[in-house]
Amino acid sequence: LCKSETTLANSQKQYQQAREAFRQIGHLPERVANSVRKRFNNACKQYEQRLRSLKNRQQHEQQGELLRKVRLCQRMERLAVELPQSHADQAAEITDSWISETSAPKPLLQKLEKRLQYAREALSKHAAGETSTAGYTLNQDLERAQLLCIRAEIIADITSPAEAREQRMQYQLSLLGAAMTGGIDTNKPAAEQTAELIGDWISVGPLEISQFDLLETRLKKALDALNKKR
Repeated sequence: LCKSETTLANSQKQYQQAREAFRQIGHLPERVANSVRKRFNNACKQYEQRLRSLKNRQQHEQQGELLRKVRLCQRMERLAVELPQSHADQAAEITDSWISETSAPKPLLQKLEKRLQYAREALSKHAAGETSTAGYTLNQDLERAQLLCIRAEIIADITSPAEAREQRMQYQLSLLGAAMTGGIDTNKPAAEQTAELIGDWISVGPLEISQFDLLETRLKKALDALNKKR
């Protein structure tokens, strides 16, 4: 199988056509029927296993690309707030690092591109002497980011760090008390829950680098655990 999505789609269509053609085969001599069916079923299982493996690999690569671009957005936003002497060089480095051959869901990429552009414009205005930093406040979304990590750890069924256990307990109690939510839906496919977590992570505002590094590490650990459940 090729990584190309077009080739992948074509292979799935051909696979279904092959299954239908095999189903329509007429009567076979009993001495060969069982052997032929066994060979065909084994071939189908091998194809489906390879297809799942390829899809998981593609999703993992896309997930990594989105997380990488979130980090770049965070860096640009911190520059817009802190305005270090090396801001121009760092901004150029971020822009150069942005382009990648790794694909990812287009709506999420577009959202991140707009976020980066907004941060770049805020940095330019701040560097030009304007006092506005486009409303950025470091750690304004800290609690939301912490709860997102806790949510990811609960869904992935892994423990939270010791310093986050009290916050996790309060979060779980709040879910139990919210009759309308009914708690976290752990019956969703792992891939769907992973996509939701990354979608929420994309919208977390700029954090101090130490906080971002800590929370990103926790999120990645939870996502890795979720990926293994696929």
